[in-house]
Amino acid sequence: MPVSPGLWVVGGVLGLGVLAGAMLPLCCIAVLGLQLLLARITGWPGLMPVLVDMLQALALAFLGAGAFSVDALLYGRRVVILRNGR
Repeated sequence: MPVSPGLWVVGGVLGLGVLAGAMLPLCCIAVLGLQLLLARITGWPGLMPVLVDMLQALALAFLGAGAFSVDALLYGRRVVILRNGR
């Protein structure tokens, strides 16, 4: 099923944001919203790839982009130190 060019542009901008790691949690939430919209448009045949993309965006939102992201350069890296030798 064809998708409007506006959705392609929005998806491309969000993809670049995720790729750069800029404001990653917000980009991932926006990607989840876009994927929900695409799931509604495509219906049952296109549901499985959309669900996989949604799970990947959710995992990336929780894990973060890592040391080489724009957010890490702007706000610094956080180090978690556990006590009791763990």
